[in-house]
Amino acid sequence: MHLKTKSKQRRSIHKWYEGFQLTISRHIHTLGNFIYNQEHHEIFGRDGKRWSKLAAFYFCFYVVLGGFFCLYLSIFMSLLPLNQPRYIGKDSRLTSRNNPLSPGGLVLKKTK
Repeated sequence: MHLKTKSKQRRSIHKWYEGFQLTISRHIHTLGNFIYNQEHHEIFGRDGKRWSKLAAFYFCFYVVLGGFFCLYLSIFMSLLPLNQPRYIGKDSRLTSRNNPLSPGGLVLKKTK
């Protein structure tokens, strides 16, 4: 088995660290080039025409989505009676709550 001496280990660590710094600087340069590419005049990989198409698509998408929301909200509101709730009295779920602290709500069995 061959063991490295401390000087060889230091040199190999130093080489690795230099290579690591080069890759970090390369990644930073690549990221900067992705954010704004001066050669093609692109921001995040898209030029102005492609950004405007994307913005127009999302604008139309959210307008249609808001239209569906308003449509279904108006349908729902037109089905509700305006002068009183739809379910009252014994038909309502609010009157049939099973509260153990209310009189008659909790039934205890006597043990012998």
